[in-house]
Amino acid sequence: MAEYRYYLIPDAMTRAFPEQFGKQTPTEFFDNIADLEKRYHQLREMPYNNERTWNERTRFPYARLVVGIDRQNPDGAVAIIQVRNGVNYLCDDYRGPYADRSDAQIPQMAKKLVEVIGVDRVRPHTYTQRDGYTWVQVEKDLYAVHLKPNCCVACFNCVRFTPSLPMCTTCPTSTISTSNP
Repeated sequence: MAEYRYYLIPDAMTRAFPEQFGKQTPTEFFDNIADLEKRYHQLREMPYNNERTWNERTRFPYARLVVGIDRQNPDGAVAIIQVRNGVNYLCDDYRGPYADRSDAQIPQMAKKLVEVIGVDRVRPHTYTQRDGYTWVQVEKDLYAVHLKPNCCVACFNCVRFTPSLPMCTTCPTSTISTSNP
């Protein structure tokens, strides 16, 4: 049976550009959310988390502080929240190969992370099966004006938002806005 714990990467850009930073920040692991929250708040106010960065390839700011869930036996990690240009983004590419959707513990831990840390925006990924391949379309980022944790974050099935609609398309109690609040 898989075992889970929370993880935190203080600065993910040190991994993306090791030649620029010299030393990569190590991944930190936490068995409880209280210790993770304390460490997150220590690092969140560091100046680098608010620096303006831009990735031309993805047309999106680089991730700096990253918080997620680590799985042991078998190994794997799923990012849940990334700080980009001082904004907390909910990652919705957790549907990757390391996300075990048959285990209810991942959505429960992710829900707790979002409740404790909080998110400001989401950049939805839409997955389409075609010709034996999975195609990923990354939408423009949306402001999470009101994201009810017991709705979208609890099930992680409805983090597909339609920008033309004022609400989450699956959970009508979650209001999502594409304009600046």
